[in-house]
Amino acid sequence: MYMFVIYIFIYIDLSKRRPLSKTVTRVRGLNNEIYYEYKGNKFQDSKCSKPYHHHHQQHTAEETTILLESLKNAGIKLLVFDFDRTILKIHTFKKRITPLQVLEERKLEDDFTDLKHFKHVIREALRLEIRVAVATFGIYEVVQAYLTKAFPLEENGGNGPFTRENILTPSGFGAPSDGHSLDSRKSAMLEHLCTSSTAHHEQKNVLSSSLLQSEVLFFDDDLRNIEHAIAHGYVHSFVTPTGFHGQALEHACVAIEHGSQRQNTSSSGSKKYSNPKPTNQETASTL
Repeated sequence: MYMFVIYIFIYIDLSKRRPLSKTVTRVRGLNNEIYYEYKGNKFQDSKCSKPYHHHHQQHTAEETTILLESLKNAGIKLLVFDFDRTILKIHTFKKRITPLQVLEERKLEDDFTDLKHFKHVIREALRLEIRVAVATFGIYEVVQAYLTKAFPLEENGGNGPFTRENILTPSGFGAPSDGHSLDSRKSAMLEHLCTSSTAHHEQKNVLSSSLLQSEVLFFDDDLRNIEHAIAHGYVHSFVTPTGFHGQALEHACVAIEHGSQRQNTSSSGSKKYSNPKPTNQETASTL
């Protein structure tokens, strides 16, 4: 009788589980390792027994600065972020959030993936003369409201780090309005940023030369955008299923540095570590 009850319990428990093949997407990473993307916002690689969780490990300001300095030394000159479910942990377009609600009602600490970390990344990137930008399918006015609230003008000399010039939305790329996806996904936006003649350095516009695709670091929660970007040469593109936080930056930094060192290995096997610079021959990793 007891054995029968145990069998029934096990059967009910297993019946609730969906087959692995229908819930997992396999992605090949930087060094041909296989990563697994779970639809329940979990992600892990073949060498890791635990998936990423939303409760990510906090990074100190000093650790974040070191990571950004390493990225600069590796040749990164532009950081590009998706907005909904990357910078933010919510999806503003699906929630129909308005700019007025952002300014009067929404709490930044509740909506940002990691507000403190993101603000430090942007300020340190600008200090290091690394450009910053947002590439999103969302509504420009909503994105601008959030970023203006996060970086008050009075704290930034009257000119915040994000304006219409470096917040790219579909209406500027052939879509009838914001809130539409593009056939080019984010690749056209990345190309525009690379060829644009102006960029934000320390909260002001200065002339800038065109960037190489390998000098761009791109974060997005949508794997389709990442795959499309990689296919179009933006090799340092990383999917962030739990949003942009310290672990996402660290993972990108380690992958880029490792790839740079691998590309700078001579035929004799010796490695050159002085200011390694990535090449277009690399394949970007994912989170």
